Amino acid sequence: MKPVKSALPLAKWLFRIAILTFISYHYKEEILTWNFKNLEYITILGITFFAILLFIGGFLKSSSISVISGLLIFLLAILKLILDYPDGLNTEMFLFIVLGFYFFASGNYYYLKN
Repeated sequence: MKPVKSALPLAKWLFRIAILTFISYHYKEEILTWNFKNLEYITILGITFFAILLFIGGFLKSSSISVISGLLIFLLAILKLILDYPDGLNTEMFLFIVLGFYFFASGNYYYLKN
């Protein structure tokens, strides 16, 4: 069975919606604490900001905002993973690492060729 390549644009939008939904569900209360002295708070706030830019970048013709946002989500998630390592492995950050790297690598482009 061949993959449905025409569904790729929808899949990218579902990725964008999923990352925003995940952040709003898991980190909403942490973001609203306004604790700028904590490095972990700043990384979560940065991931949230760049996830919003990633969503906005999907509406633009140029993919530069999506690529930059994907790179920074990827790097901030790795930083958060390193910060949380002594206390245990934060597996939630793997979602941000994977999606950040995906949008860093592909941007807004849809490869519909054979």
